[in-house]
Amino acid sequence: MGNLLLVFVKWPEPGKVKTRLAQSVGDQEATRIYKLLVQQVIRILTPLFVPKAVESGMKEVTCWFFFTPRSRHEQTEHWIREEASYAGWMPEKVILKPQAGASLGMRLRAGFEQGFQAGFSKIAAIGTDCVELECSLIQEAWQKLSGDCDLVFGPARDGGYYLVAMNQVESCAIFDEIPWSSASTLTVSLARAEQAGYRVSLLEKLSDVDTIADWQRAKTMIDPSRQ
Repeated sequence: MGNLLLVFVKWPEPGKVKTRLAQSVGDQEATRIYKLLVQQVIRILTPLFVPKAVESGMKEVTCWFFFTPRSRHEQTEHWIREEASYAGWMPEKVILKPQAGASLGMRLRAGFEQGFQAGFSKIAAIGTDCVELECSLIQEAWQKLSGDCDLVFGPARDGGYYLVAMNQVESCAIFDEIPWSSASTLTVSLARAEQAGYRVSLLEKLSDVDTIADWQRAKTMIDPSRQ
């Protein structure tokens, strides 16, 4: 069935997105920045979802956008499809699904479990906070899962991770009882993986956008005409 990429997004409502950044720039500006980050991540992923990728013989990739809240389904679908179309994606590559679960761990677990139930054997998940991400890193994660590796993490400099990938549904247990959005998120996740006997590999360390300093660095990577 090819590989599956899960992208977790939120409807850009002021006061609900980039709340740490909003403490410095205000809710409206933080929301504008969040929309730019989503736009940029979609652009970064474009090489995986254009006709040229299929024609080149590249292994097929399916993308599921897991969104929240459910009440914004129609608006979120219109927004994501518009951005993907602008970036050149094939329309059939944009699939939206509602997030399920009260915590990030539950939502990640539900997304991976749905993917494995659908028959995918290698699944990666990302958010939209890391504009340093490259398609090659996602492909590297899938390649590692084809070898002697059960779990792959893309470490973030703030102590979390920008990507997680796995090749078996049992690995979803690593999402349970994790201190999310903390400096120890990855450390605790790695310890849990080691205790469970999973073989883990790490990708290159990158930066998320959570603070005004993060944004000052990241915005240089975004097309000025779209800011």
